[in-house]
Amino acid sequence: MLAAIVSDLEAFIAEYAKRYKEQPDPFVLLDANPSKASAFFETLTEPLSLEMRILVWQILLGAEITKIHFEYGRTESFDLGIEILSPDGVSKEEFCSNRVWDFAVLRHMGVLTVDNKPIIEGYYASRR
Repeated sequence: MLAAIVSDLEAFIAEYAKRYKEQPDPFVLLDANPSKASAFFETLTEPLSLEMRILVWQILLGAEITKIHFEYGRTESFDLGIEILSPDGVSKEEFCSNRVWDFAVLRHMGVLTVDNKPIIEGYYASRR
């Protein structure tokens, strides 16, 4: 199991660096913000796709969730799309998946209302 976690972490770092031209260091996050680090490292113990791990990292860096598309049909299909506004507030990006296990990211997001309008934000570790 540990070898799989290391492999997933290495794949995440490589893909993130390729996409964003910067290398993330989740271990630095351990000192800087243990709560966020806990949320990220928990993604390595769940069967999440690389796409969803990158989404989580962006949210932990401060990206805002702007739209969620979720479609599910029993024994039919699964489609998840999450749009974010980048941490610098400049660009939007959509993260998509058709892997049912990626549904798990939704349960880690915070939900609140402002003026009776829903706001989904943040990404939080499970309480254990």
